[in-house]
Amino acid sequence: MRRILSGLTALFILAPAVLTLGGCGNDSAAETSNRLGEEAFAKGRYDEALVAFEQAASEDGTVAKYYSNQALAYLKLGDDEAAMEQLQKALSVSTQEKEVYRALGIAYMQQGDYEQALEAFDNATNLATLITDPVDYDVLEYRAEAQMLYNKPIAASETYTALIGLKWNLSENYFRRAMARLARPDLDDEIRQAALDDFTSAVDAAGDGDFALLIDIYYILNGMGDNDHAMEYVNRALEAARNDSERNLANGEIYYFHGAYQDAIKAFLQVDDLWERSGACLTLAASYADSGDYAGAAEVYEKCIETFGSDVRLLNELAVCEIEQEKYNLAINHLQQATAQVDSMDLPKIRWNLVIAYEKSGQDELAYATLTSYLERYPQDRLAIEEYNTLMEKLSGQSE
Repeated sequence: MRRILSGLTALFILAPAVLTLGGCGNDSAAETSNRLGEEAFAKGRYDEALVAFEQAASEDGTVAKYYSNQALAYLKLGDDEAAMEQLQKALSVSTQEKEVYRALGIAYMQQGDYEQALEAFDNATNLATLITDPVDYDVLEYRAEAQMLYNKPIAASETYTALIGLKWNLSENYFRRAMARLARPDLDDEIRQAALDDFTSAVDAAGDGDFALLIDIYYILNGMGDNDHAMEYVNRALEAARNDSERNLANGEIYYFHGAYQDAIKAFLQVDDLWERSGACLTLAASYADSGDYAGAAEVYEKCIETFGSDVRLLNELAVCEIEQEKYNLAINHLQQATAQVDSMDLPKIRWNLVIAYEKSGQDELAYATLTSYLERYPQDRLAIEEYNTLMEKLSGQSE
């Protein structure tokens, strides 16, 4: 599995692992069809794989994996309903196949049902007498991912610890355990240091200067506000850069940190895969904004939203740029979109910006109503109290 970093939050979502399919290698016609399906699946030819798996099941309907392999192909083709139908067929043949429960867990994860996914992965693990083959390791990685997505970072840390103890995929699993530790609700200095140690171990296990790993860790630490350690990793990334594009990416971050915004912009615009790198795009937008070019920043934020999705912080940053350009109605629209999202982590800042946008656009009554709601949640905010009194006096004067 490969890590993917997300937006300004520097949070991570683990990408699904390669779907490792089973195969015992005998010479039956059914197994030959299944093996051909596995080969096609590995090459991304999912329609072709599905046909081969269907052929295997038609030749021998007593093998559960032929149905679970069909389910995996259907998942890749975006047909969750058909996948679940095949998994039910697999379970009707056998409830003692770990590959079937693995596929079932993957299906539930794709549907966002992490509780059921965990149950399926636990069943798969319980059927493994010893954790000895790649399927067993892969199930554990999926279980840890499901635990993270189900907001169980402590359990995920324990699963990653087990994988590290098995010496499986060490660099990735040290990295993931660090992320799980940083997501713990009881995060303290000791746990944070353990996460930093895991990052060090991840880099050591990768060997030879893994640019992608180093830059990922930089973005995470930067998002945490740990500037000293963040700059250590971005400088190491610069040393590990293999081409001009990677050097420009690392230099762009270093220029931005030192306030050389125009140099940062120039460097980022020479990164070949810029729009595949959310962190670099966000620093580019911040470089424009901090240099006073709010139009340029807004253009980048809009592109970020188009490419990476409407993260609430992206919407807020875009709205700030629009307020600076006196495009208040656009700002209001984007801030309303942000407040409508359930996972609005920056809700206080977003609601405050919405008050400002309403007031600057002359919609004092809406500003007052929004600020009243804000103060119900954050009654100790002195600046908000002062603004509330100012607005109340203003509205009182208008009514006289």
